[in-house]
Amino acid sequence: MFKKLSRSISLIIVLVLLFAPLQSAFAGLIEDGTPYKLIVHNRVSATDPTPIVGAEYEVFRISTMNEDGTVTPVTPELSLGKFTIQDGVENGFQTSVKGQYRIVPTKRAPGYILGSSFTVEFPRMENGVVAANQTLEVYPKIVKLFGSVELLKWTTGTPANIPLPGAVFKLWQDTEIPEDSTKTYPYDMGDFTTGADGKIVVKNLSEGTYRFCEITPPDGYGPVPAAPNNCVSFTITAPDDATQNPERVSVDFQNYPLPEIIKTVDGNADGAGAEHNIGETYFYTFTFPIPENVANFDYYRVVDTFPVEVDYVGPYTVTPTGLVDETNSGYDDTTRTLTVNFDIAALATAYAAGGREISINVPVKLNENAENGVPIINTVYLRWDDKTDDPLNPPGEDDDPEPVEPTEGGFTITKQDSDGNPLAGVGFQLYTDAEATVPFISPITGLEVIEESGVDGIVSFTRLPYGTYYVKEVYVPEGFRISEVITEVVIPVADTFELIITNYRTDEDLPVTGTTGALIFLGAGVILIKVVPFH
Repeated sequence: MFKKLSRSISLIIVLVLLFAPLQSAFAGLIEDGTPYKLIVHNRVSATDPTPIVGAEYEVFRISTMNEDGTVTPVTPELSLGKFTIQDGVENGFQTSVKGQYRIVPTKRAPGYILGSSFTVEFPRMENGVVAANQTLEVYPKIVKLFGSVELLKWTTGTPANIPLPGAVFKLWQDTEIPEDSTKTYPYDMGDFTTGADGKIVVKNLSEGTYRFCEITPPDGYGPVPAAPNNCVSFTITAPDDATQNPERVSVDFQNYPLPEIIKTVDGNADGAGAEHNIGETYFYTFTFPIPENVANFDYYRVVDTFPVEVDYVGPYTVTPTGLVDETNSGYDDTTRTLTVNFDIAALATAYAAGGREISINVPVKLNENAENGVPIINTVYLRWDDKTDDPLNPPGEDDDPEPVEPTEGGFTITKQDSDGNPLAGVGFQLYTDAEATVPFISPITGLEVIEESGVDGIVSFTRLPYGTYYVKEVYVPEGFRISEVITEVVIPVADTFELIITNYRTDEDLPVTGTTGALIFLGAGVILIKVVPFH
């Protein structure tokens, strides 16, 4: 048993001794005898003692030298093996065979491109005789690897993707080969902004890993996603046998346009507004997109709180149908707020099917709180949360105000007796037809409109929606004749409007006797009306 164990241990020792020179050969120096030695210094420059480690070379004997000085080529060339540049050891080979040797780089040093092969000859000669020192030191040219990157900032467009200028990115260097002792990684390489073509190009990047992280999106786009989705990573590298710098790396980063809402009145241009009578129904229309990335949203809603001058008539309608979360939508009379929440899954399905836009039609009307000529600004809000989970990018919002100017007016009638004195107590009523059979109902009071002349003889009609009215006397003071004349008045009245009506006492003779004459006179009285606007 002891003999078998001793024999096994001896075998192991022999194997170790056999393989020890082989391991040594790959440690930096190929051993092929003496006295000829080549030492390779892998440095950026002869003045910089720092070795560029990791480069691998293969040594080939390409000829041998005869005693008479002639050369015999070695066919095929004989490989003596490979050595790898390391720090703290001699790197190269040594041999006892005179001749020529080709040193071929087979693997580049990390961070550098592959160098060129070169040839040496032994023995070394000095002044025509064999030199005493047969150690040759060489400094192959070592070139640092540099790459470049192009980032394209874009958004989906029609018919093709649209480049986005004005996006700001920070470039981080996460790793570098070889590391720079003066840097702390990740290393901030500065801020870069996309140009008119939506691109950022950065050159002279060392081998390593990098990140472009968006800081500021272009106007109208964003927000910036939460980390790590706010960054796009890339690597500058090359194959082990690369003899030139790598091709430019291309990366891209998409931004989504911020949704915008447009509110119009009666289909007029955005911001044009409209004029409407009090009590008259009109329509607000909200138009906004289905976002491309809506599937990532937590919510998407429209909120419109109506001012006290505007009443919601309802019901609102949404086109296309099937997108509203009906459970969480509707009009709240207490807060005077219309809220329309959308079903996110339904929106994502609609977008995938080609849907791009939503419109909401909302019927409303002006009430008695509206003041003639004073625009009422009502703003609608589009609100969303795209779940960036970034405190610097809270949920988004867009709004669009739209003015509506209430339209109402009035007019006055001057009542006088035959002597030209003011006549009080004469009542006039407004009608909507020329025969004065259909009374006008005020949208403010809900009642028929009857006004009476005061001591100054003035009858005042106010807060009348724009339109055509017919006015007629409905009662007079005792002792006066009532006029049967029906006068048409258009609101707003012309600047020259003036309406003066004379009433005659029952015991007075009319200027022209007879029924026919009386009618002619009354007609003439209407013709002599002069317009005076009432404000």
